[in-house]
Amino acid sequence: MLVTVFALGAYTRRRWPGTARWKPRPPESDEINRLGHAAAWIFYVCGTIALVNPGDVFPWLDYDPAFLGPRAVVVLALLVASLVLYAVVIAHGRWDRLTRRVAIGFDLVLAVALTLALATGRVFAEEMRVDEIKWYVLAGTLLIVAVDVTQKVRRERR
Repeated sequence: MLVTVFALGAYTRRRWPGTARWKPRPPESDEINRLGHAAAWIFYVCGTIALVNPGDVFPWLDYDPAFLGPRAVVVLALLVASLVLYAVVIAHGRWDRLTRRVAIGFDLVLAVALTLALATGRVFAEEMRVDEIKWYVLAGTLLIVAVDVTQKVRRERR
């Protein structure tokens, strides 16, 4: 079987020499789909606005007064800074070394800030299971951030 496979390969290379010619892969582009990223950015802005005042979106949901101190301010500041960064990337139409490194830093700092904000006390005032569900949301968010940071670091190392 091995001899037959190699014989067919040799025949193919002699008969059609262009098929055996080595062709390099095209380099990975750091260009982005502006329309897709702009749509995601708008969705992200709407989500951030909903986080600022969740009572407008969900009338039964309100933040715990203890959360509305420095924890909420830090998380909101990081979210707004990430929005500004992604707006810059959309305006340029591509990732560059600086924006990718800043995004990695923001992602890591935001993951730590979210973990600390959720671990140091209640987030929501209701006695419902909303405050328990936050751990599942946090785990999912941290998983997404880990995948995103891994991909960005891999691209940065190239």
